[in-house]
This record gives sequence, C-alpha cells and structure tokens, in this order.
Amino acid sequence: MACREHWNNRDHTPEMKEVRCPTLDVAGEQSYFPAKDSRRMSEVLPKGEFVMVPDAGHELHFDNPGAWRSAVEKFILKTNGQL
Repeated sequence: MACREHWNNRDHTPEMKEVRCPTLDVAGEQSYFPAKDSRRMSEVLPKGEFVMVPDAGHELHFDNPGAWRSAVEKFILKTNGQL
C-alpha cells in the first residue's frame, strides 16, 4: 500500500523530465489507467513515445501480445544506437 500511495499521490513530472534515454510508454486501449495520463507521461519525457495497444487492458502483453510485441520491436529498431 505504501508503494501505491507513493505512485498515485505524487507528481512525478520533475523526475520524468530528467530521463534522457528513449522511453516507450505503451498503454492498453481498455486499461483502467486513463490513456490521457499515459500519453501525458510520454509528452513529459524528453525522448518519450506513446503507443496505444488495441483490444488490451492494463495487462496488454497478455491481452494482445502481438500488438505489444510489434510496438516494442519497432521502438527498439528505431532507437537502436541512441542509448
């Protein structure tokens, strides 16, 4: 509960602005976590990228593994050499 309290009740924008590596934020279209919040996180990250996975909830890698894998593979190929 303490971990959840830390993440849910605090603004993490200052820390996210300091992340310098390419970062992929993948969200499930039907997740309980609002897509607008996931998208906002990727906009705050200096090298953030957002991908919405269709037909998936919060556990999108189980719900739609093909789309999740495709998003991750494209991101890795695109960012290869940027780390």
